[in-house]
This record gives sequence, structure tokens and C-alpha cells, in this order.
Amino acid sequence: WAPATRKKYGSYLNHFEKYCDKKKVPTHLRFPTSHALLLDYVSDMKGEVGAKAAGDRVTALKNIHAKAGMRWEGDTRQMQLLKKAVVNTAPDRTVEKRMGVTHARMRILEEGLDFSSRRDIAVSFAAKVTRAAMVRLGEFLPSSKKMKRLEERKMPKGRDVQEPFSDLGSRMLNLPTGKTSGERGVKIPLCRQEPKELDSIAIWKLHEKVNEIGKDDALGSYLDEKGTRKLLTRSDFMKRCNEVWRRKGMGPLTGHSFRIGGATHYLVNGVETNVVKAMGRWKSDAFEEYWR
Repeated sequence: WAPATRKKYGSYLNHFEKYCDKKKVPTHLRFPTSHALLLDYVSDMKGEVGAKAAGDRVTALKNIHAKAGMRWEGDTRQMQLLKKAVVNTAPDRTVEKRMGVTHARMRILEEGLDFSSRRDIAVSFAAKVTRAAMVRLGEFLPSSKKMKRLEERKMPKGRDVQEPFSDLGSRMLNLPTGKTSGERGVKIPLCRQEPKELDSIAIWKLHEKVNEIGKDDALGSYLDEKGTRKLLTRSDFMKRCNEVWRRKGMGPLTGHSFRIGGATHYLVNGVETNVVKAMGRWKSDAFEEYWR
């Protein structure tokens, strides 16, 4: 597990232990966790938390069981129904009203960016990849502009875009480090889409050419007016996107909105939920609360 994941799992495990202490569950009956205890644990969350918190806590327990080689009894119809009950009874403050980047917003972004600007071409590339492939911004764009820190952040480079595997030019993108896969990284498909405001293949070819992306250059980079390579940070990327949307009277969004928008796009076009979950590399069902 990635360090951030280990830290979160530790807090979720501590929450479960406190629940067991409160209910006076004997230590030897806590792990492996019985189906009845799991149902009681989730039921206790009703009216207090939303779908994400409940889903993350259960997923943490499931993965801890898998890591320890213990049997898991939480994948049942009763558990699914109970999770829905948690969603239905969640207080308003727990429901995160995050909106996705819609097709309309992608069209406005395409029309509002300046494609004579190499920086804006990099912005368009990042927008299309993170939405179409449901990539987390932290896996794709750096947080700092300092080149010397690029290696330790393990951002994808030109070499990570592989050769086409289809006649339409679709390719695999290697993410050196994934949030849920850690140091193993992960490969995700970049598929040609229509219309152009959604197509990550055509914009990759333009970005590669105009910004001279070599094998060792960060995908989230561009050449400035002097020909110096600069990194496109997550904050600069979102600032530029929100500038374009603001001119059309639209409110600001966050980086996660591209991921939500990608999931919504596939779902409304008939892709099965389990396929979307696998494509987006979600480890829990908490992402269901973002479906629009």
C-alpha cells in the first residue's frame, strides 16, 4: 500500500476497534470479522456519515483481511442494502456535492483555450486524459514547478505513452505510481473518442509535436516562449480551466471533477457499473455517490 493509504487504513482500523470496545466485542471475535459484526458496524453509521466514509471504512477492513489471509464475509446482498440505507439516512453535511466535468464543459474548454499557446495545448491534453481515463490529477500532474523534484514524484513521461494497439491509434499509458497500486504503477487505455473535445489521442499527437515531448520529458510539461521546459502543476491546470469556465458564467470545479465526469460519461452511455469501477480503479463503492 502507498503511505497515504496505510495511514488511512490505520485510522479506519482504529475506528473499528473503538466501535468494538464500545460494544464490548471480545478481542478474539473481532478478526476475522463475522458477517453479523460487519452488519452491526455499518448499521451503527446510519445517520452519522455518508456513502464515502462508510464505503472507505468497509473497504479498509476488507483489504486488511486480504493482507492477513483472513476470510471476508462482507460481500453480501445484505451489506449492499445496508450501505444504501447509510446513504439514504446521511445528514446533509456529509453529502459532498462535487460536480463532474460534463461534455458541455469540455466543449467550452476546447473553444476557450488558445491552441497557439503551447501551455494551453498541455492543459487540453491533461484535461482530456484525466477525464477519459478517469486519472487522478495527483497521478498525472506534479504539485511543484521544480524540475529537480520530478523524479521523486514519479510522474509519467513520454516513454510511458506506448505504441498504438488499434487502427484508430488507441494506446496504453503507464502511470509509474498509482494511488491504490502504489509503486507497482498501473497501465490504462487512452482510446480515440469523438468529438475532438473528448479525444485524448489527437491532442496527444499535437502535444507531443508542439511541446517536443521526448522519452524523458514529463507528460505534464510544455515549452515556454523561450523554448524552456516548464512543468504544468495541478494548481495551474485547474486555474486555467476555471478561468475559461468563469468567462461563460460557470462556477469553479476541482481536479476530482474530471474523474467524476469520466465515470458519468461511461455510465450514461451504457457501460456496466463494474466495468466503470475497474476502469477508474476504485476499490470501494463510494464513487456511486458521484453518478450524475
